[in-house]
Parts: sequence; C-alpha cells; structure tokens
Amino acid sequence: MLTPEERRVAGEEHLLLLSWESKWWGGTKAQQPTWKQIADGDLDASVIDVQAARIREFGEKVFLSFDLEMDTRTPASGTPRTTCAPTVTSTTGSGSWA
Repeated sequence: MLTPEERRVAGEEHLLLLSWESKWWGGTKAQQPTWKQIADGDLDASVIDVQAARIREFGEKVFLSFDLEMDTRTPASGTPRTTCAPTVTSTTGSGSWA
C-alpha cells in the first residue's frame, strides 16, 4: 500500500495523510459506488476492510481523509437524505426527515 518513500517519511515521525475516494479508477460512471452503498456496508468485505487491514499492518498512526471536497460529489454520490435516512431517527422518533 505504501511506497518506500512514504514509509521513509513515516519513519521520520511524520504522520501520513491517506486519502480515500469513493471512486473506481478506470470505471465507468455507472460503476461508481454511492455513499449509500458504503454506509450500508456493501463494500466492507471487498474494499474497506482490506484497506483497513493494510493500514493496521503498517502499524503507525495516520490521518485518513474520505472524499476530499465531497461537496463536488453530490448529488451524484447521494445526498445526506438518501445516504443517512435509513439510520437517522428524528426527534419525534418516527425515523423520518420531517
């Protein structure tokens, strides 16, 4: 996962910034994952858990950024309403966005 240069820099007591994007590089627009798929865990076993294990194996603290400038990804990747609605409970307890 990390290049020799990144490992060298981290070995000098620097924190690395790893940037994850919700994008399949080289994939078509129709193949791109949505935030809802990510929030629902659809990519946990095949992508997220695999990358998390690689970071754990690295063994150093890192900064992790997800979807830098994510405001440019909406609504294509989903909106807060479509991404979080299934898990958000309103103050009335109805589970809606009323």
